[in-house]
Amino acid sequence: MREKEYERVKSLNEMGDSCLEEGDSDTALKHFSEASEIYERLQDKESQAVQLGKIGNLYAVSKDQTKAIEAYTSCLALFKDIDDKHRQAMVLNNIGHLHVQLRQFDDALGSFKDACRICEMMGDKLGVGSQLGNIGSVFRDKGAYDEALAPFFDALSLYEELDHKLGKAEQFTNISYIYAMKSDPKKALEWCEKGLPLFEEAGDSVRADLTRKNIESLKRSMGKAPEGGCCG
Repeated sequence: MREKEYERVKSLNEMGDSCLEEGDSDTALKHFSEASEIYERLQDKESQAVQLGKIGNLYAVSKDQTKAIEAYTSCLALFKDIDDKHRQAMVLNNIGHLHVQLRQFDDALGSFKDACRICEMMGDKLGVGSQLGNIGSVFRDKGAYDEALAPFFDALSLYEELDHKLGKAEQFTNISYIYAMKSDPKKALEWCEKGLPLFEEAGDSVRADLTRKNIESLKRSMGKAPEGGCCG
């Protein structure tokens, strides 16, 4: 009996994936939801959690953030039941970003802080750095610039410890933006210039170009002439 149920789930997911390829997300959702119900009957919490995560992803892509949060929250509860901390952090991260999209900043902060605590418990320093960056970004989006600086600097310290070039460059950019919003172009320029060589070393040409433009813009705001011409 269980074997037939698992075969049915496999078939439902295959049909759902085919529907997605054809652009029929509504039918895909029906297949994925039925698969989740079967896993629940089988009391297979891990598989049901993964399935609910798949449903959450589908809602998120469809820009139905509220239903995506509902699916992810159910998914999170199951990962808590089986004590899967790594995937708890991943789901909390997803939930946090959805709350940001809905401008539910306090809820977003709660999700990112919970994810950060879990990453700390696991000794996942990269994960901690990422969540600190998320926390800082929420404060930034709220216009709480002074509160944003602390998590950005904490993230930077972790990335410096790990010698993570892109992580450092991203935090230099975040810190630069905060100082620019605080009407301190001198400090904004200082931090922006620190990020450019790291984006270049990492081969991130898009963000390197954007950083060059930001540098030239900051120099203009300070009445400085661009060096060697402007990139745009």
